[in-house]
Amino acid sequence: MTASVTVGVDDPVCAGHFPGAPVVPGVFMLGLCSRAGNAGPDARLGALRAIHRMRFTQPAVPPCEIATTATDIIEVPAGARIKFSITVDGQRAGTVDAEWEVGSV
Repeated sequence: MTASVTVGVDDPVCAGHFPGAPVVPGVFMLGLCSRAGNAGPDARLGALRAIHRMRFTQPAVPPCEIATTATDIIEVPAGARIKFSITVDGQRAGTVDAEWEVGSV
């Protein structure tokens, strides 16, 4: 499960976060993790149930390419706990450990 996106300096996702020194919001990167989980043919991630840990070690300053890759998938009742690694311009930038509902396509 992987997903990536290029974010430009004028990208609307950065509007107001922070004027004059844009930074890609963490919630946008969480959404990218969800998008990666929805890329497979067999299952789709549903509602976000819980965030167990979300840590960023460097900011995503546009213009940049953000990529996320699932590193661990644990089945839980009616869902999945998935750990993702996040990179910005190829450099490790954070991790997400979250739980989603899972449904069939």
